[in-house]
Amino acid sequence: MSLGLGCRFWVLGALTSGLVVACSSGSDRAFGDPSQPNQPSGGAAGEPSASGGSRTSAGASGASAAGTSGSTNGGSSSLAAGDGGMAGDCAAGECEQEPGPNPCAPNPCKNEGVCHESGESFVCECTGGFAGTTCTQQALEALPLLPGATSCDLAALSGSGAVAVGDCNVDSVRTPFWWKPAIGTKALSTGFESGATALTSDGTFVVGYSRSTDGSTSGVSWFNGQQGSGYQGLVYNGQTVSSRPSVVSDDGMVVAGESESLNGSPRAVRWVDHGEAVLLGTGHGEIYVKGMSGDGKVIVGYAYDPDAAIVWTPEGGLANLPVPEGVEGGVAFGVSRDGRVIVGEAGGQAVRWVAGAAPQELGVMGSARAASKTGDVIVGRSGGEAMIWDEDHGARLLSDVLFELGADVMSWTLSEAVAVSADGRVIAGNGSFGGMDRVWLARLP
Repeated sequence: MSLGLGCRFWVLGALTSGLVVACSSGSDRAFGDPSQPNQPSGGAAGEPSASGGSRTSAGASGASAAGTSGSTNGGSSSLAAGDGGMAGDCAAGECEQEPGPNPCAPNPCKNEGVCHESGESFVCECTGGFAGTTCTQQALEALPLLPGATSCDLAALSGSGAVAVGDCNVDSVRTPFWWKPAIGTKALSTGFESGATALTSDGTFVVGYSRSTDGSTSGVSWFNGQQGSGYQGLVYNGQTVSSRPSVVSDDGMVVAGESESLNGSPRAVRWVDHGEAVLLGTGHGEIYVKGMSGDGKVIVGYAYDPDAAIVWTPEGGLANLPVPEGVEGGVAFGVSRDGRVIVGEAGGQAVRWVAGAAPQELGVMGSARAASKTGDVIVGRSGGEAMIWDEDHGARLLSDVLFELGADVMSWTLSEAVAVSADGRVIAGNGSFGGMDRVWLARLP
C-alpha cells in the first residue's frame, strides 16, 4: 500500500476502535470507526476497491487531504474530507496518540476517596481519616503494644516509614520492639533489659543497647528481628567500657553513639563495619550523639561543659554549631539524610541549620527532632504537642493537619513527633491514647 502524502497509522485508545491516519498535509483520518456511518466497510484507507474504483473516508471535520494510490486497474483513489468525528488537528503531520483508558475508571480509591487523573496514572484524594495510595490506610493509628506492655516509646522510622523501632515497658522491664505491618509488633530479645535506638533506611538492620546486671551497657544489633553482632566500647588499659549506639547509616556500615571515658562521662564514638570504637573528639565534659546523615559522614548531637549543639564531619572533626546571639548552648537532634539540614533547639526555640549557616528559628517554642531526606519537612514538638514545619506553611500543630484530613484526633494527645519518612509524608511519635502512653503513626497526602 502506498500513500503519496506520507501518512502514519495507529489504533485509537479505548474510546474508539478505529484507525487513525496522520498525513503530511496536516490532517488526520479515522477509519473503521463504527460510529461514523459514512465510512466504507472493510479494507484500509487508500487501498483499491475490488473494482478498482475510488474510495472516500471520513476524517477531521473541515479538513481534507488528497492523494493517489495504485489500483488494480491503474485508477486512482482519493481521500476527501467527510462529516465523521474529529480525530484532532495536526501540525506538519505530527499527531499525538489519542488518550488511553481512563486510570480512574473504575475508581481505584477506596473508602469514598476521589480519583484524579495524573498523566497515565492517578492520585487519590482521601477522605474520612483515610490515607495511602488508594485510601486503605488510616491517617492516624496507634502501633500495637507488645504482649504485657503498659507503655511504649518510639525511637526511629525507616526511610519509607513502613518500619518502626522503639521500647516497651513489659513487666517493668524495657524491651525493644520492631514493627512492620506484615508482622505487627515484635520483641527484639537480648535476654535482659535493652533498647532499640535506630534502624537502616530499608528497616532490616536495627541497633541498640543491652544492659547487664551490673548496670553497664553494650551495643547490640538485630537483622530482620534476629540478634546479631555487638559494638564494644572504648578500651582503657585493656578494659572495655560501656557503649550505647544511637544512630546508624542507611546501609548499616556506620554506627555512632556514646562510650564512657575514664571518669565515666559519655564520649561520642563511631564504629565502621563493626570495628573498634573511634573517639570523635574532646573539649567537652560530656558528648551525646543524636543524629546521622544517610552516608554516615555527618553526625550531630549536643555537649555539656561547655554546653553546645555539635556536629562532626571527617573533614572538620568535632565543632560547635552557631546559635542566635545571646543564646548559650543548644541541641542538635537530627540531620537530613543528605546531610545538608540539621535540626534542633536553641534558646527554647525550634531551629534548623542549613549547610553550616546561622540557625533559622522555626517560629515555635520547642524543638525540632527530625527532618525528611532533603530537610524540606521538619517535625518535632511545640508547647507539649507534635508539630510539623515546611517552607510553604511554616510551623503547624500536627493535630490540626490531621483533623483537616478527617482523622480522629480527639481521642489522642500527640505529645511529640520523633521521626519522619524520607518523603516527609509519614510521621511517627509518642503520645497518649486512652490514658496509656502509645506510639502513633500519621500519614499525610
